[in-house]
Amino acid sequence: MGRLFYFPPVATSTNALRVVIADDHQLFREGLKGMLQDAGMEVVGEAADGADAAALVEKLEPQVAVLDLNMPGTSGLQALRRIARSNPDIQTVVLTVSTEDEDVVEALAAGACGYLLKDTHVDRLADGIRQAAAGHLVISGEVAGALVARIRAETEAQGRTGEAQGRATEAGSGREGAAAEREGSSGAGAAAASAKQETLDERPALTPREQDVLRLIVKGADNVAIGQELSISPHTVKQYVTNIFEKLGVHSRVQAAVHAVRAELV
Repeated sequence: MGRLFYFPPVATSTNALRVVIADDHQLFREGLKGMLQDAGMEVVGEAADGADAAALVEKLEPQVAVLDLNMPGTSGLQALRRIARSNPDIQTVVLTVSTEDEDVVEALAAGACGYLLKDTHVDRLADGIRQAAAGHLVISGEVAGALVARIRAETEAQGRTGEAQGRATEAGSGREGAAAEREGSSGAGAAAASAKQETLDERPALTPREQDVLRLIVKGADNVAIGQELSISPHTVKQYVTNIFEKLGVHSRVQAAVHAVRAELV
C-alpha cells in the first residue's frame, strides 16, 4: 500500500462534515482538500489508492469517503465494495472523469451514493457531497442523462424482444395450438394492457410547467440550465423540482428521471 495521511483536527464547526478523500494525483488531492475545507468540511485523511482509502475509512470513520475510480493497485470500485461491507453507514461518493454508464452502474451497485465528475463546479460539488452525506443519491447531470437514456433504450429493447417472441410462438404453433396461443396471448395482452392502464391512471397530476421541468431533468439539465431554457429563475426551478419530488415520491433527480421514463411521464 502507499502512504496514508492523517491530519490533526483543524478549527472547524463542531457540525463540520468529516471526509476522507482518495485520488492517486497528489496535486488534485491537495486542491480538493482545500476546496472542501473552504466549504466548511473537515478532511480527516487522504489516500492515494483504494486499499489505503478503505483502511482510512475503517480507522477514522468519516461521514463521507470521496473516491476516484481509477487508482493503481486496489481500484476505487474495489474500495467501494470493501467499505460497503465493513462500514455500511459511511456514505461513498465517486469523483471521476469517467462518463461511461457501465462505470456508473458498477459504482452504484458497489454501494456508492454519489457519482460526480471532476469538472463539476466547486459549489455544486460541495453541495453534492453534503447531499450524499444525508443519504441522497447524487449523480452529475451529464451522467444522469446518459444513464436514463440507457434505461429507456433497454426498456424499449425488452418490449421489442417480447413482441418478437410472441409473434414467433404464434407462428410456430399448429392451427389449434395457434388458436389457443392467440387466445392466451389475447388474455395476457389484455392483462398487460390493463396493468399498464392502471399505471397510467395512477400517474401523478403534474402541471404543464412541472412536466417541462421534469422533461429537462430527464435530459440531465441542472437548475440553472432549466431556468435558462424555460426563462424562469433557478429559485423558481428549485420550487418546481421540490413539488415534482413530492408528487413522484422520490428524493433525487435520478430517481425522478427513472420514474418518469418507466411511467411514461415524458
